[in-house]
Amino acid sequence: MGALLSVLIFGALAVGFGGLVLLGVWLFKAVQRNRQRRSAWLWSFASGRGWSFAENEPGLVRLSAHAPFGLGHSRSATDVIRGVIDGVPFVSFTYMYRTGDSSENSEVTYTAMVTFVRTPPSPNMLVVTPEGALSGLKEAMGLGDLKLESEDFNRRFHIRTNNNRFAYDVLNPGTMHRMLTDRRFQLPMRFDNSNLFTWRWEALRPEWVEPHVRYLIDILRAVPEYAWERR
Repeated sequence: MGALLSVLIFGALAVGFGGLVLLGVWLFKAVQRNRQRRSAWLWSFASGRGWSFAENEPGLVRLSAHAPFGLGHSRSATDVIRGVIDGVPFVSFTYMYRTGDSSENSEVTYTAMVTFVRTPPSPNMLVVTPEGALSGLKEAMGLGDLKLESEDFNRRFHIRTNNNRFAYDVLNPGTMHRMLTDRRFQLPMRFDNSNLFTWRWEALRPEWVEPHVRYLIDILRAVPEYAWERR
């Protein structure tokens, strides 16, 4: 009787373990299928506009040391769309990283849609985000907290820079007025490493690509030429 009971228990455990293995395989394949469908969808979207698509580009995670980059571990850059709008090359992609430890059930995954265009060569860093939005500014160590003459602007936006002169050139009166009236400036912007970035904390969505790129182009074209000449 005892031997029979042992066999039954062992059999039940084996069936249970086998079921878990099958469930794991099914979930893995389901994730793969979803990933393949998403890649096909994004490839179709990009190619239909004369742009290129890549499932991943590991080198993009090293674009910057500042948020949303440079945080956590297990960083990845996927859903990479490259193209040109109004003569300006751009890159837009899904950036992911993790914090915490999975073995301690403390791991958290963060996902952002990052879009950037190139700027003229510049050592300057300027980060502008809506006031109250975290947007990773807490990690912008070594950057001064800048206040401008407009109290309304200071209430609406948070500014960090390593060069006040560059910030004043970029955030000139015309640009400040536009930022107070244009809802697109609810998105952050950052000049960094000769790139101009924006991001939002969700995975890439095709319908956001062109609006985000045009937002960056409008910012870039409003920067006076002399701002790039000053060091």
